[in-house]
Amino acid sequence: MRSATLRQKALIPGFARTVHHIDQFTDPRLMTLQDRSIDEADVFFTVSSLWQKVLKEERGVDAAIVGNSVDTGRFSPAWNGEQAALRDALKLTNGPIFLSVGGIEARKNTLGILEAFRQVRAIRPDAQLVIAGGASLLDHHGYQEEFHSALASFGSHAAAVHITGPIADADMPNLYRMADALVFPSIREGYGLAVLEAMASGVPVVVSSIAPFTEYLGPEDAIWCDPHHPASIAEGMALSLFSPDPRPRHCPRAGGRRPLQLAPCRRSSSFHLCNIEGGSPCLKCALSSPGPMVRKRAVIPRL
Repeated sequence: MRSATLRQKALIPGFARTVHHIDQFTDPRLMTLQDRSIDEADVFFTVSSLWQKVLKEERGVDAAIVGNSVDTGRFSPAWNGEQAALRDALKLTNGPIFLSVGGIEARKNTLGILEAFRQVRAIRPDAQLVIAGGASLLDHHGYQEEFHSALASFGSHAAAVHITGPIADADMPNLYRMADALVFPSIREGYGLAVLEAMASGVPVVVSSIAPFTEYLGPEDAIWCDPHHPASIAEGMALSLFSPDPRPRHCPRAGGRRPLQLAPCRRSSSFHLCNIEGGSPCLKCALSSPGPMVRKRAVIPRL
């Protein structure tokens, strides 16, 4: 008998549970706690169709989708002196800044981001990677050791990777604004609210071509990548710095942007794509004929 029925008989109020995603813990105690938090709930909410389906198929639970949103008054493309102060505090230079939010963990695909960044540095040696956040109750020690081992192999380039740890909430809007792109190639995600925060800040986003991103982003809203292939992530990062319609970072975001016109790359396999209309090459083309790069703005999807 479900504990919810027991509560009803005892006239004890039930509770609602919002399921962002379901983890697979190695610690059986954590699995027990997660299961109990779901099994003993009376009403269920979730943030995407993906997890609504998982809850139904794996738990027999009917959940209502509530989605997510951001405060566009707080997260906006507004540019002021505060970004420069934050840049100095994080000891960043004037090169392109790729931002990863969520710390170092397998679900966020941080190792894939690191390898992609190594490839991007071949064409932009002044590029920087900022890995922000990482406060967690879970143990990511093993994955983090693997990450730091990979970072150690970077040699002098390791100085371009900035691991900030948790960032003050008040600094997050400025962190997005000073970034040239958000790199978010998650392997598994509940929703990915950071994507909307970055887009509201006028920043291009590189995201995995998987649900739930495909649920709330249209084909032209983001730069899509295969999260299992660092070369695909790297290509997305490189494309984020090219645009047929450049806008200075201090300008407010316009109502939209012209989409990239993609065609098969002439210098590589058909997996890589080039922006023919704007003359912006794919990563392999850029490696053979590097040129100046400019930032591309993102548009906020209509939800």
